[in-house]
Amino acid sequence: MKKTLFAFAALLALSFCAAAEDAPAFDGENAYVIDAAGIAGAFKDNVLVVDKAQEEAVSVTVFAYKDGAWQEIGAKAFTRFDEELKIKAKKPARLSDSRYFAVQAADGFSAAYKVEKRRNDLCIEVRSAGSDLQKPACPAFAQNPKAFVFDAAALDDDADENLKITGYLSAGGEVTFRVYAYDAKKRAWIVWGTADIGHNGDTEKVKGGKHDDLDDYRYFAVEALNGQDYKYMPLVKDNDLFVNVSL
Repeated sequence: MKKTLFAFAALLALSFCAAAEDAPAFDGENAYVIDAAGIAGAFKDNVLVVDKAQEEAVSVTVFAYKDGAWQEIGAKAFTRFDEELKIKAKKPARLSDSRYFAVQAADGFSAAYKVEKRRNDLCIEVRSAGSDLQKPACPAFAQNPKAFVFDAAALDDDADENLKITGYLSAGGEVTFRVYAYDAKKRAWIVWGTADIGHNGDTEKVKGGKHDDLDDYRYFAVEALNGQDYKYMPLVKDNDLFVNVSL
């Protein structure tokens, strides 16, 4: 049974999967066919494939439908989260002259895909199966399933000063929160520091641990050392990155 999927519609910049009735058949296993004409936005330049999967190694091959046939336009074996494959057309041809594209993952890898048009590029995120396509993809944080992991690049503003935690907690003693940052080069989470919240409404700067420039890191994880579940909301204010914590 062929594992070919079709994407042709987008709403609010998020791709949705549906069968494109007039899409050409792709004769291959584990493939995902995209109708670029059905995705909102402008596509004039490149096809950008980004590894957002939790697996350590993901291999994909990309095809464009041109002159009545599927033609391979790029391939890559990804080895780290956020690694990119940028496919450019050979002039005078343009990739945007093709309407249909296909991404074929290596056998054994079950993928989900989020497709958008950004900055005139057709952007394809390769994610692990079951990923929530309406949320930013983040590297897996295996140390603590209760930790809050977030993508600072998805916030409205940029922060380049301090990382702070504000606690909206009921009385019950001091709670220590530990913050990690994801080092893309090392492909590992590093301790950024800790903050002790003792009173409701307290704001404390995260201290100790890593103190490189805040804007050198994109992904962060926050865990409560008392093991309790909390609600977290990251935001940027006055060039500082805040994480509001509440019950």
